[in-house]
Amino acid sequence: MATLYVQAHFVGTGLGKALMQAAESWAKSEHQSTLWLKVNAQNLSAIQFYQHLGYTKADSVDFILGGKAYENYVMVSSPVDKRALTHSQNSEAI
Repeated sequence: MATLYVQAHFVGTGLGKALMQAAESWAKSEHQSTLWLKVNAQNLSAIQFYQHLGYTKADSVDFILGGKAYENYVMVSSPVDKRALTHSQNSEAI
C-alpha cells in the first residue's frame, strides 16, 4: 500500500483502524515482521493515530513536491535496524 487517506467524515468510525489491521494481516501472511510508513510531520492527528496503533517514529525524510521539501516521519510497527530502513526507503510498504 502506498497511500492511505480516510475522508474527514469517516474519522473516528474505526475505518482507518480496520484498514490498517487488514494491511497488517496481509503483511503478516507475507512473513513481514516490521511494517513502516511515512506520514507528513505536520499531520498530528495521523501521527497520534499511528502511535495509538503501536507505531513509533524511526526517522524523518523529505518529500519533494513542486520543488518544495515537506518533512515526513518514518514510523515503524516494531523496532527496526537503521540499515534495513535505509535499504527500504525507495519502496513503499504501509
